[in-house]
Amino acid sequence: MADPIIRTEGLGLTGNGDRLLGSISIELERNTILGIIGPTGSGKTSFLRVINRLIEFDHGYRVSGRVYFEGRDIYQPEVDLAWLRRQIGMVFALPMPLPMSIYENLTFGPRLNGIRNRAALEELVENSLRSAYLWEEVKDRLELPALKLSGGQQQRLCLARILALKPRVVLLDDPCSGLDPISTSRIEEAIIRLKKHFSFILVTNNTKQVSRVADRTAFFLYGELIETGPTAKIFTAPADRRTNDYITGRFG
Repeated sequence: MADPIIRTEGLGLTGNGDRLLGSISIELERNTILGIIGPTGSGKTSFLRVINRLIEFDHGYRVSGRVYFEGRDIYQPEVDLAWLRRQIGMVFALPMPLPMSIYENLTFGPRLNGIRNRAALEELVENSLRSAYLWEEVKDRLELPALKLSGGQQQRLCLARILALKPRVVLLDDPCSGLDPISTSRIEEAIIRLKKHFSFILVTNNTKQVSRVADRTAFFLYGELIETGPTAKIFTAPADRRTNDYITGRFG
């Protein structure tokens, strides 16, 4: 088996005196989707923010343990954060398009990275939008302000914007919360198809969504990793009673 693209060892997080994550050891295998489920307050989003060091924007937080990306400890002082966040992109729960056109949303990051050729940028825009199942809906109005799109379209644009930077890993923080079933289905279709080229961590409160798309599933509870395994096993024969209680709706 190939080395995992992301691996944590004894990962812990404290914030303002509270323990938010406790000794999380988990792996993300290449070209797979890892789903993370658990009730509100279980540390799921905090885990994502630790993985690409966005947690450092929040004051008073302390990370312990190790996080490895491609075998490299990302909390070493020499790690370039701009490089890291290009490699490990993140789509948030609420769509956050830039206040500019659809086209500019997708070319902003690549231009910062030195891509200036018009043909290359146009190809990148089309490929990214196709990957996010949005091209056919917007191809004739790329100069439209992104904020004019529907909520579901904005979220797919945010996914396309991350893909335009060609990351290795995409973190999805409940990306379908508040979206209609059609938009949700399109995002799910996109990430299932895209795992040929990327690796995903999907955090969601929608256990049915995880059962549909994730290859492996982890259950978090009060900042602890209760268990992880193949999604089919987690949903049909979990090892821990608390996992079964959560999945069957007894709490959460």
